[in-house]
Amino acid sequence: MYARKTELHTDAYKQGYGAILLQEAEDGKLHPVYYTSKKTKTAEEKYDSYELEVLTIINALKKFHVYLLGQNFKIVTDGSAFQKTAKKELITRIARWALQLEEFDYEIEHRAGSRMKHVDALS
Repeated sequence: MYARKTELHTDAYKQGYGAILLQEAEDGKLHPVYYTSKKTKTAEEKYDSYELEVLTIINALKKFHVYLLGQNFKIVTDGSAFQKTAKKELITRIARWALQLEEFDYEIEHRAGSRMKHVDALS
């Protein structure tokens, strides 16, 4: 998986969240490598949308860490969690997650929800 363009697409809703790990193939197109989805726990259903978005990314990074550690990749999300957390006072949970993100070499790209239907089905 190394040395190829890699993207992690994520989406979150109150009911659940999902992620797709994509990698560039020889044809130059991104293809799905792995999928993951999970129903939110009762406590997680009470999270703000930006907290769920960050939780989704954290859980996807945990799931796919063997493929992503030491590699530059792009996280693509339809949420604006990372823009909002810069403006809000970080709650302890988000601050703890932010520390976990520091292990990875990534860029964040916000993409309109209408262009994220492939991952919507998982959440």
